[in-house]
Parts: sequence; structure tokens; C-alpha cells
Amino acid sequence: MRLFAATLLVALSLAPVCRAQSSAQDYLAARDQAAATLKQRAQLEENDPSQKIGKTEYFVSAFRAEIEAARRDLEARMRDLIGPLRVPAGVARTGTLNAAPCCYGRFGALDGLAFDAPTGNRLIVSTEPLLQHWLKESSDFWTVDARPSSDPAVLFTNANFYRWAGATDWPVRKVADLPIGLPDNTSAVGAFLAAGGPTESADWLAVAAIRNGRVFVSFVPAKTKTAPIAACDAAPAAAYRDCWATHAKEQPWFADMLLETLAFVDALPEQ
Repeated sequence: MRLFAATLLVALSLAPVCRAQSSAQDYLAARDQAAATLKQRAQLEENDPSQKIGKTEYFVSAFRAEIEAARRDLEARMRDLIGPLRVPAGVARTGTLNAAPCCYGRFGALDGLAFDAPTGNRLIVSTEPLLQHWLKESSDFWTVDARPSSDPAVLFTNANFYRWAGATDWPVRKVADLPIGLPDNTSAVGAFLAAGGPTESADWLAVAAIRNGRVFVSFVPAKTKTAPIAACDAAPAAAYRDCWATHAKEQPWFADMLLETLAFVDALPEQ
């Protein structure tokens, strides 16, 4: 009897995980089927008279409507998979599908919902099974000497991760790591001060975390203002980045940057 009870307890403890994985597989199967069908139809002259495959502006309106219908279906599946979500202030209340279903857009972006903000930042919400699947199928994004780690705590400190996941459309350059420890109810976190955007200024935060099976990825403008580092002013251009990475933690603004990052992670929904 005790053996039966123990077995039942283990089965019940694994049930939510199995359901999450099954839901992720259902979504991925629907996504792959939609992508294959739309890609094939995009090659038909009746849908793309110009035959400039992949250029949505050349598709006929009826085919664009098909793509939009597929996107809405996948977006609804993703909402069901992620579940109810209380998004942080400052981003759109309703997320949109992060990965394009066909022919154009953010090819290979992390499957999830993207919440945009007027300031240019974006928050992506996904799940652990989808993240691990994405890492396996997106291997062609990465150079041979820069393969991503499957360990989220390491992956979340990789500057390329934020670009390829779709958290930003700009190249991302790490300036200095922001070690904030492991906040409550968070199983993995990574953050760094980054340079990006049209000005390439070092005033962005790249932050990713996992909470209760949900994955949050964001590239946001920092509220804390940095200042020039005197020790780096005379450094050669090739050594300037390394100088900043070495001396950033000694600057008077660095503690405030850590507190801002920690507050950002603490504001992510736990349920």
C-alpha cells in the first residue's frame, strides 16, 4: 500500500510537467504544419505573381489573409500554453506571436509571446520546453566557436541569445555582467549591461529569467545613468570594451544598476 501511495505521489508530481511538454509538442506540431503549408503555397504564382518569394508585400491579399489566419491560430495556442499572465508595467497588455509563421519576419525567433513598449524594448514570454527545443533547432544561427549553452544561467549571459531570440532587432554587445544572485521563485537568471540600439550606447539591460516554468527575455533601456570611466578614456579602441567590463563594478552607479536589475526580475509574474 505504501509503495502504491509513493508511486501515485510521484505520478502526480510529474503530471504538470508532462502536460506542459505535451502542450508544447502540440503547438510545435501545429507550427511546423502551418509553416510547411504556407511555404509551399508561397511558391505558387497565384499567391506571389512576382515570384519574389518571402516578400510579403508581393503576396496577393487572399494569401496574406491565410498567413494572418495561421498566425492568429498559433498565437491562440501559445496563449493557452503560457496561461494567464500579468505583464509588468510599461509594455503592451496583449502579446503577439514572436515567431513569424511564414516566409518573412523574425525567422527562428524563440517561440513565445512578445510584448512591445514605445521605448523600443520588448519582453518575450516562453516556456522551458520551448526554449530547449529552440536551442536544438536554431543551431545554424551560431558560429562554430560560439555554440550556446543549454544551461539557462549561462545562456542568459550570451549577448547573441537576445538578438536571435528576438528580444531586439539590433546587434547586442555585452558591456559588463550584472550579478544579482538568484531572486526568490526564480530558477535561473542572467543579466548584463549592454550596448545596442541606434546609438550603440551602453545604457541597456539584457535580462532573462525562468520562473515557474515560464521563460522571460527582455532588452530594456536602463533607468540608471552610466558615466564615462576615467581609467578607460586612454585605452586603445581594441581594449576599451575590456576596460569597461573590468572597471564597471567599481563605479558609483553600478550598485544602482544592480538594484534596478533585481527590481526588474522581482516584477516578473510568478504565477
